[in-house]
Amino acid sequence: MSLSLVFQALREPEAFSAAHARSAPAEAPVAFGLSLSDLRLFGALSATAAFGVSAYGAALHGYQGAGAMLMAGLGAAAAAGGAWATTLPALYVLGTLKGSPLSARALLLGSLVTVSFGGLAMLASVPVLWFFELSLPHTATRLVISLLSFAGVGLCMSDVFLRVMRALGAPSWLNVAWLGLLGAVGAELFFVFGLFDLT
Repeated sequence: MSLSLVFQALREPEAFSAAHARSAPAEAPVAFGLSLSDLRLFGALSATAAFGVSAYGAALHGYQGAGAMLMAGLGAAAAAGGAWATTLPALYVLGTLKGSPLSARALLLGSLVTVSFGGLAMLASVPVLWFFELSLPHTATRLVISLLSFAGVGLCMSDVFLRVMRALGAPSWLNVAWLGLLGAVGAELFFVFGLFDLT
């Protein structure tokens, strides 16, 4: 059931987020004010995001062997997840101070729909990386293709996030500021975890 909801979120992110953010769960909360169905949905969205980013990180370091692939996959997921988890509270706090109508649950849902889309877009970029890895297996090629992939996916994620937040009624200037913060922290963490250390 959660997987079908993920596909629905990918097809219609604005309508999906608005519908699920406004509908109160029928079940009693089990943790942090979230119901069991919330936890399942948020878990499925998080898992697809983590899987896609991990797969790309592993594929990027495939030429270094299985051990490097495993570490790069884990590092990519940790960097992306860390950037999201450390910057999301700032979006909620600043939004609350500026009178944003979004609840923490709605904000969490909108951001998870966005990162799930981004993770699956990264997964779709793996064949492009493999094509260039087989035809031009050089460090510069890997770096350029990866930077272009991350930039393209980042732009698509930004578009999805802004549309979802607009559908939920969040202030647009705050969403743009958060995207900038997320990009800066994410780039720093990818550097720290050595994702682009391709020598």
